[in-house]
Order: sequence, then structure tokens, then C-alpha cells
Amino acid sequence: MRGYFVAGENDPNVENIKTLRELLVSKGMACELVIAPAIAHAFPEDFNHTLAQALQYLAG
Repeated sequence: MRGYFVAGENDPNVENIKTLRELLVSKGMACELVIAPAIAHAFPEDFNHTLAQALQYLAG
């Protein structure tokens, strides 16, 4: 199983997302985290590219 998180650097939950990723990795799960600059809780401008990267990663 793999996980992929995308969070805005100004998202109020970004620290919780980082902590969750670290927990999953510590339990042996392959997991990536992308921090999108200059946004809060929103889709990044390059969402289509970000989604393509996520799907490629998750497909393994």
C-alpha cells in the first residue's frame, strides 16, 4: 500500500499531515508528501500535473 499527500504550505493542518506521513512511514508504508507553496487548503495551480505525479507514484 502507498500513500500520497498534497498540502498547501499555509494549510492550518499541514503539521498534522506531516505527522501522519511520518507515522505511516515509520510503520513501513511508502508515502510521499508534496507541499504546495503559497496556498492554504486549496488545489495547487498545477493540479493536473500534481495528480499525474500522484497516480504514477501510487501505481508503483
